[in-house]
Amino acid sequence: MMLALDWRMGLLGIIVLILASFIINYIAIGALVLWLSFLVMTDIYFGLTIPVAIVLALYSLVLMLHKENIKRIKTGEEVTVRSAFNR
Repeated sequence: MMLALDWRMGLLGIIVLILASFIINYIAIGALVLWLSFLVMTDIYFGLTIPVAIVLALYSLVLMLHKENIKRIKTGEEVTVRSAFNR
């Protein structure tokens, strides 16, 4: 069985974060997509076990921490990825 902390999983996570952030145009949403992909990858590697529960708990924490960012996205006040590069 492959280790969950395999370097390929980390590289895939970085690629997911960058692609999601640029496609969606918000880093906060990219981070949520990243953690969702970690949840899926952990489920693929381990099945429904304790590691999946841990990643699910961490994903819930990330959702709570990004609550303000999500509110700003809804109101259009959040800085976008493209606008940050245009400064």
